[in-house]
Amino acid sequence: PFAAGCGGNCRTAFTQKPAMGRTALVLGMHRIAKHNRLIIHQLVAKAVVLFDEFTLRSLFWFSSINIPPLKPQDRSRLAILELKPLAEGSVPPDLPSYKLPLLGRELMRRMVDGWHRLEPTKLKYHAALAREGHVARACDQFGWLLACGDVLLHDWGEGDYEAGADSVADIERGLPPQSEVNRWAELCRPDRMREVAQATADHEECLEHLLNSMVQARGGDERETIASWIGDAVAHAMAPLYDTPDPETHSTRGEKAAKRLQELGLKLVNAVHHPEEHDGRGQLVRGARWGASAFESKTPGFLAVALSHTELGRLYQGKVWAGIWGGALARIPGAIEGVKVKFGRRSLTAVLVPLHAVLDAEDLPDASKPSAASEWYKEQVEE
Repeated sequence: PFAAGCGGNCRTAFTQKPAMGRTALVLGMHRIAKHNRLIIHQLVAKAVVLFDEFTLRSLFWFSSINIPPLKPQDRSRLAILELKPLAEGSVPPDLPSYKLPLLGRELMRRMVDGWHRLEPTKLKYHAALAREGHVARACDQFGWLLACGDVLLHDWGEGDYEAGADSVADIERGLPPQSEVNRWAELCRPDRMREVAQATADHEECLEHLLNSMVQARGGDERETIASWIGDAVAHAMAPLYDTPDPETHSTRGEKAAKRLQELGLKLVNAVHHPEEHDGRGQLVRGARWGASAFESKTPGFLAVALSHTELGRLYQGKVWAGIWGGALARIPGAIEGVKVKFGRRSLTAVLVPLHAVLDAEDLPDASKPSAASEWYKEQVEE
């Protein structure tokens, strides 16, 4: 059971069964309605409809036993309501006794009467949610929901406020007491909300897809994840003497993993920062830039991912990151864009992803762990 909303109306409707899955179609419509956008030909061509274009504004309410897979941009627009199972022997509610049509009219009247304090109430909840660690979109999403609930449920009086905690202006406007705002913000902490705590950023999903992709060195070999190959290559760099050579090829497991990664458009490297270059007159000749060198464990490591590569294209085929995986990975904190890296005998432009975003800290050399890598980066760019 989950719900999401955005106000307005819908000027037309789908008239034939869509070619895409109904769940994906409705979620896509909800995303568009949230932004009050015009649906154009290019989008609706994927569904069988009779209309060319229309503006969609609507409130969406979804319910299900299990929540379907959601993209990050869809999950961030939802407020999820978790309903517990009814207790054994529970009596079904007598809905007519609730007089729902009358209740609806009364709620509408309350919102109209309290309209003047809706936005300032939202601002108070927005600020409190931000202090709890919510991002701006979540502060908007849940700030408005909490503000609407406050207007519907409460008429605050002087006895509800605390001296020193609430301003005179807030008391005069009938805004919620700061203690009430703080209580709800604490209940809605990011770690307590499935919409936030279980959300995965797009760049994280892009990287996870890459790392969890199954690959095979040659026919008959066991299939392994790319993350396993990266781990083997890093382990070899950390302790090469412990990486036993193959008696036939005389290559160690880590050496073979490093070579195979390059065949996929991936490579372990160290980032090298080149500062600005000036001529004898002090004129700037070349701006600061980043390069790459062979990976050594004594300085922070990176996974270089080619922006264009046939094998990577196959791994991302049919995914939303097909052809644009470099842009998604560049949003990973600490990533470095536009670096020339040599893969085998070819130099390709790549994005460098810090190893601490790729492997667990326990599998990394000390120099590649988050705190050490962050300090190293600051030193490089401040020189």
